[in-house]
Amino acid sequence: MDGNDNVDMGEERRQRRRFLCPHRRRREVLAEGKRYDAYTFGRRLRQTTTENASVSGIAVDRALALDERPLRVLEAGDIPDADKPVVETCPISGKSTAVARKDGALPPITKDTPAVEIAGTIHYLCSGGHILAVEEREVAAEGGTGGPVKPTGTTSSWTVGP
Repeated sequence: MDGNDNVDMGEERRQRRRFLCPHRRRREVLAEGKRYDAYTFGRRLRQTTTENASVSGIAVDRALALDERPLRVLEAGDIPDADKPVVETCPISGKSTAVARKDGALPPITKDTPAVEIAGTIHYLCSGGHILAVEEREVAAEGGTGGPVKPTGTTSSWTVGP
């Protein structure tokens, strides 16, 4: 076996919308009828119980190493799974991002065909510069950033009486 061989270590990629439920020092993800012990970092450490959260990570048995990002950025050379749903309209610009398939297979990702996976769906973007905007939209859809919240409207240090 050379250094380029992939070794099956019983790990399984998980990218779906799921119920994320933190308990004091323990966090869980409920996905497709399975309960995973989630190991988190970054913004996920502060995230409260969230229904319909877009989560991404690597599962080994009942343990899930959970990425703090709600999406997975496909890297150059990755070949998207043609069996997954595919969206070929950029969610930011609304431009068509159709890619040519060969015998039903999707082509490898290139710098000209950036894509992300969100909740098991492949989304092609018209620009790699839109990845952050898509991610911010997904975080907002979960109901918050997991961090401090900016005040809305005007603020005043004066107390207003009746």
